[in-house]
Amino acid sequence: MAVDLSDAVIDLESARSTARDAILSALDARPGRKALVMDPLFAPTLTSLCTMSELTEHGVDRLYQLEGGSVETECDEIVFMVKPRVALMAALNETVRGVILDNELDRAEHREQHGDDPALWDPRSETYDPDVPPPPRVPNMTVCFAPASTDACEGELRRLGVHDLLIRRECAVDLVPLEPDVFVADCDEAWRDLALAGDVSCVKQCARALHALQRRCGWATVVKGKGHAAKEIAEAMERMRREAFASDPALNPSLFPGDGRDSSGYDSSDDEANDGTNDGDRRGLRFRPAHPGVEDPAPPASSSIDVLLIIDRDVDPVTPLCTQLTYEGFV
Repeated sequence: MAVDLSDAVIDLESARSTARDAILSALDARPGRKALVMDPLFAPTLTSLCTMSELTEHGVDRLYQLEGGSVETECDEIVFMVKPRVALMAALNETVRGVILDNELDRAEHREQHGDDPALWDPRSETYDPDVPPPPRVPNMTVCFAPASTDACEGELRRLGVHDLLIRRECAVDLVPLEPDVFVADCDEAWRDLALAGDVSCVKQCARALHALQRRCGWATVVKGKGHAAKEIAEAMERMRREAFASDPALNPSLFPGDGRDSSGYDSSDDEANDGTNDGDRRGLRFRPAHPGVEDPAPPASSSIDVLLIIDRDVDPVTPLCTQLTYEGFV
């Protein structure tokens, strides 16, 4: 059941609508009836964003859980919607190979019953027999990573030998509202991928999610953070904003991060003091004018975000998990 977002202080309803549209667009990218196979961990997100009637309107014939084994369906399209979890790639591999094996068995049975002369089921042939159906074909299989694929998942699919058997897409479910004042980027394994596997894909995903939020609600007046990953996210977010401004000047992001210390404005010179909670000009990330010598203008009137605080779990794994008054005690 979808949570009521009417009391949200920022426009989370549009974020939910965008996430819903991303899912439905991914389904519409494949024609005709399709079987939808879901990652068990993505299923709650999908059902909170889309109703079954909406999925049916966009061609979904039946829902399945991705747990390994084959998928029994007569649909010509199978769509897998998964989170970028390396551990899930083995189940995806098993299901893909199961579908292919079932098709081979069905084609063998078809040959035993009707022979292997394609003229029998070709309407253009003189020997066409309307009672002979064409042999079953392998369904087209598409995997949609939500919110995006990772290098680790792509590498695992190659190692398993099914990378080229799948059409690969990304389903940009960047922000999923949980409460009027809480949303998640839906990157469950981000910290593990970054800290253990060295996969920086999650940095781009988080930056894209925060960039999308600011596109809707206005650019944050102040951006602060602590930790290396926080710095990387801030820099990626800044690149996205500059690119967005270059392609659409109407956005007019009048302020840009930085006060001359580096390209992003992130203060990494004093990690002990830079705890992301000090309002001093030398703490965290600050904004400076787009052009040197220009006095800082007032924040855009349309912005709903005053301060954006980014914390790297590697430097503080506990505090971001506190639930006191839904983060109010921490902030």
